[in-house]
Amino acid sequence: QLKAITDFEDKYKDLRTHEMGMLTDYDGNVIAEVKGEKHYVNVLKNLTDEQKRQIRINGNTILTHNHPNASAFSPQDVMHVIQMNEAEIRAVGSRHTYILQRPEGGFEIRNKTRKRLQDAGKYEDEGFLPFNDDIKRIESRFKKELKYINSDASLFNILPKDKIPEDLHDLYDMYKNGQAEQNRELFWEEITHVINMRMAKIYKYNYQRIKTKGG
Repeated sequence: QLKAITDFEDKYKDLRTHEMGMLTDYDGNVIAEVKGEKHYVNVLKNLTDEQKRQIRINGNTILTHNHPNASAFSPQDVMHVIQMNEAEIRAVGSRHTYILQRPEGGFEIRNKTRKRLQDAGKYEDEGFLPFNDDIKRIESRFKKELKYINSDASLFNILPKDKIPEDLHDLYDMYKNGQAEQNRELFWEEITHVINMRMAKIYKYNYQRIKTKGG
């Protein structure tokens, strides 16, 4: 099924004006392809509530989309894949492709919410689980990690590299060689990558970044 996905990503990896999104099943069958805005695409907007419900129950879909600013996943991306119970979400930019995969035992947030509803006798199926508080927590965690990174980055001129957290070493090098000022987009891309690595450890899902074809 990967060919439909990689063809889509190759087509839109350098698109800067808006986001495009595509949802497929495991076999590569396209469920939806949608044009979005500058920094947002709702790939589900033309689907019925019942279709969305079935997507959550089946848990076998893959969402890919382009990021015009080439950054890693936003908190909205992370919460979307958890809410929809998708097997994978991908974001492609001109340099890197980001991949977030559901762990074998399912997303921890979904598992905890399901158990809470089951214990209260309110669980029906995977079609709908409420995540309002989790959305706020994930957005808050993103902001906290950005704050931590900015705080550490303020010490780049004071501390040697080995005194900086290891996951910030690439940022440290970019700052020292002047890339942080010369290419703010590249620097922001690296910051969002570090945030996503940290979020993956906190929320226990699979995350990786690979080189985009031709990037």
